[in-house]
Amino acid sequence: MKTRKWILGFFVIFQIFNCNKKEVVSYLQLIFEPDKGMIYIPAGEFIMGSNYDLQNSFPAHSVYLNAYYIDENPVTNGEYLEFWLAQYKSTTYTPSSFPYYQWPERANLSPRYPIIGVTWNMAMAYAKWAGKRLPTEAEWEKAAKGSTQRKYPWGDISPDYGGKFRANFQTFNYAEDGFSTTSPVGYYNGKNLNTASGRSPYELNDMSGNVWQWVNDWYSSNYYKNSPYNNPQGPIINESDRTKVIRGGSWKNTPELLTTTYRNSKPVNFSEDDVGFRCAKSAQ
Repeated sequence: MKTRKWILGFFVIFQIFNCNKKEVVSYLQLIFEPDKGMIYIPAGEFIMGSNYDLQNSFPAHSVYLNAYYIDENPVTNGEYLEFWLAQYKSTTYTPSSFPYYQWPERANLSPRYPIIGVTWNMAMAYAKWAGKRLPTEAEWEKAAKGSTQRKYPWGDISPDYGGKFRANFQTFNYAEDGFSTTSPVGYYNGKNLNTASGRSPYELNDMSGNVWQWVNDWYSSNYYKNSPYNNPQGPIINESDRTKVIRGGSWKNTPELLTTTYRNSKPVNFSEDDVGFRCAKSAQ
């Protein structure tokens, strides 16, 4: 009975603040289903980095992470739209528009496509609103490859091995894999036409290709040489141009940039039509 009264009071509060039903449902889901759409990653050790990729991924080193959750998919247009409406369509949180991508029309037409045109600060704001956070770079990499040293989330074979596509990446005519820009999240599951499963060992989608993904860490090219063993959070102060790490590659990139260890970075106010994000949260 107390729970029922509490829920009723919750709805009354939202009525007072003129929230619509969709926003009420969204907030209730955050309370009663906080891990919905997320994958549990158990605590443990894995090998981060590579001795064979670019210099900024060197050296391969052991890292221990506490248990955490991470989104199964990148945040979608539809999910970001709910956040944007809850912020009263504030220009502070409005994604950049592109010739083929106008906001918010794109969200209404393609709600299952990944959000793009968002800065690191916008991604952080969304994550906080959703009761989550951005993953650390170490959390992102473990989720991408598990305890193995696989080249891609699905293994070591190329993204188009055997004529089956496992990720959305730059092909000869850009649409050879079925899409000329972004693709719906989770499309490369082995069930859709000309696809094979591109999932990671923990069954996450789109950890390679489709959109680059913001993570929490500041970027440093030589951070791995001094990275702590337990739950690394990235360098405290970036020694050069204060950029944040992005991981995973995108629809614009060739397979060399889609590996589980490839590292890139952009300024916090950067936005582009192939950069999005996914969220994480600690397992308490």
